[in-house]
Amino acid sequence: MVGRSGHDELAHGAQSRPEVVKNLMLLMENMAKLADAAMISSGPAAHFKDMCNQCLPALKAFLKSKKDDLRAEEVARLISIFGELNISEDVQMLILRQHSWSLAALIEKFADQVSELPCRDVANAMFAMGRYQLHVRKLLGPKEYADDLFAKILEKIEPMEDDMTPEDLSKVMNGIANMKYRDKGYLMRMVDYYLSRLHEFRLGDLARLIWGLARLELRYADCQQFLDAVLPVVLENRSAFLHPEYVSDIVWAASRLEWQGVDEMLGVLCKMADDGLEKFKGEEFAAFCLGLQKMRYYPGDDFLRRFLDTFAQKVPTFKPAMVTTCLNAVASFGFYHQRLIDAVRDYCLLMERPLETRHYFDICWSFAILSCMDADMFKWMAAQIGKLDPCSVRDLQRRQFYQCLLDVHILHPTIAQSVRLDPRFEEDCYKNWSENQALRRVAPKPVIEAFARLRNMGFICTRGELIMGRRFAINSVRHRGLDQRFALEADVTFRNAPNRLLGIQIWRRRVLRALGWGIMDLSQWRWSKMSSEERDVYLQKKILYLVSEKKRRFTRATAKPGR
Repeated sequence: MVGRSGHDELAHGAQSRPEVVKNLMLLMENMAKLADAAMISSGPAAHFKDMCNQCLPALKAFLKSKKDDLRAEEVARLISIFGELNISEDVQMLILRQHSWSLAALIEKFADQVSELPCRDVANAMFAMGRYQLHVRKLLGPKEYADDLFAKILEKIEPMEDDMTPEDLSKVMNGIANMKYRDKGYLMRMVDYYLSRLHEFRLGDLARLIWGLARLELRYADCQQFLDAVLPVVLENRSAFLHPEYVSDIVWAASRLEWQGVDEMLGVLCKMADDGLEKFKGEEFAAFCLGLQKMRYYPGDDFLRRFLDTFAQKVPTFKPAMVTTCLNAVASFGFYHQRLIDAVRDYCLLMERPLETRHYFDICWSFAILSCMDADMFKWMAAQIGKLDPCSVRDLQRRQFYQCLLDVHILHPTIAQSVRLDPRFEEDCYKNWSENQALRRVAPKPVIEAFARLRNMGFICTRGELIMGRRFAINSVRHRGLDQRFALEADVTFRNAPNRLLGIQIWRRRVLRALGWGIMDLSQWRWSKMSSEERDVYLQKKILYLVSEKKRRFTRATAKPGR
């Protein structure tokens, strides 16, 4: 076997320099091929870790004694191979625990030899380093040393930039972004440079650049000219196919950059996502949903239905963070999707390991918002509560959980009575939630006016009760039998203040749905032509009209028949 014989010969140093290096490179190339196969099939995956345990110690032994014998292109290729070996969290941890010294030694040598390398080798090495993200900083030592090393590398790359392809430039940016090297002077210079060569970039390369700028915490105001120039490029390519990785990168980056005036671009990206749904991976679903949520962009019921159909099929293969991120975004949209709910419920009930605290409370909140709790799910939640360390639960999470309890008590009183929670934890959540209600948030003026007029129609409720949830609204609205659905939906919506989360149109749309009216009752074209203020006034009038109709129907239904 190549791996075994190569390891023995390298360890004993029985060959001349050219033969030793040749065998070393052959050994590592074979590992890279096996890593590629291991991503596709389980057979090679089982063999891959064994080969890592055989070959990587040989590399370490060689580097400790003969590191200076490696040429620049060999160093760059070895770093790239380390990137290719990073096929899973388990393998990454194996490499970082046992072989971080080797990777650090190669990076330090690479920093000295950058100027001797072709542009493509430099870009590939930077991209590979980025695959280990912040771990690279830790294995290099103190922050100051790592920053100095990155600065040294980028200083040597600068004279090469004109010879780099757009793909090379995007890989360099991706690498430094993943390693979180923040030098605003360098970034601003590169933004201007990217703008000067914008016509050369493909959408995929632009996606990497934009993602890198967002990860390094730039904002729209920092690179407005560049981003404004990118916008028409995306719109001109609306019919092109863009890989889901790049689609989700742009949507996520737009939210982090606080990119303004991009609704049309987000619509184009949603169409691109629609064309490639089957190719989406878990992290791409999550980044895409999170970006739309933070941008307060509602992609439409039809798109969400198709998107979530595909997502629900793949839920069993996803990590908890991916599942909860998507579920949380969908709940924020107020979009009920039965297949998604069923898939997440099964995912939770079949999970062997306990969820992280934040994921658990995100699921509680989402199920409460979507009003889809059942006995099995509530029992699962109660069991999870028993495993939590109360000291690890943040105030926001206590409020999230108490909101969930409120919904269960009103919708499923028998479930609430049959499942016992730790009374101390429940009391703690209630105390935190009730204290939080004292912190009044400003509601949009049309909402205040609309609900002031609702009271005049006979609905006894206060702004605080509906918007802030001081009391459960269903207990403060007359005619609770007829209007139970409206009261519950209004309370769930306002109590969680989605006006702060998603904007005034989207949360009010949930109330309209509860009243039996969908946004598409108004033509899409007419809605798209309305300003934000016009939409707000239109929705206000619609709420008042629909509630008055409900009131009228109730009056007719309960009127005593004439004698």
